[in-house]
Amino acid sequence: MAGPSAPNGKLYVALHKPPGCVCSARDELGRPAIHDLLPKEWQNLHSVGRLDFDSEGLIFLTNDGQFALHLTHPRYGVRKKYVATVEGRVDKAMLGQFTRGVWHAGKSSGRWQCGSFQPVTRGAWWSWNWAKAKTARCGGV
Repeated sequence: MAGPSAPNGKLYVALHKPPGCVCSARDELGRPAIHDLLPKEWQNLHSVGRLDFDSEGLIFLTNDGQFALHLTHPRYGVRKKYVATVEGRVDKAMLGQFTRGVWHAGKSSGRWQCGSFQPVTRGAWWSWNWAKAKTARCGGV
């Protein structure tokens, strides 16, 4: 399968990462990797950021280092939006904790701008923006 050619030599791919897949090119544990989903011609692309193994969502792949740096380095302030299903109820005290700053495993993950909560049968949908994430893991929080 031949991929499209990029006139300036730079290629940008938006990929929906499924759960049960790592964001690296290869995994030392033999788990499926996002590069397994790409055509052979795109194996030189690098993921822009990461999503946890069990998470799913949009991830970019590119061979443009400046683009990747701009999206991932905190100094550029690019906000990332996350949506999660949470178990139980999220009360005002918990919401306040997230907006003041979250600590996980002894490290600050920064302050979050919390968005809407939408009750569903099991748990609730929760969306939030993360301007300056200091950890790549949302799942443990």
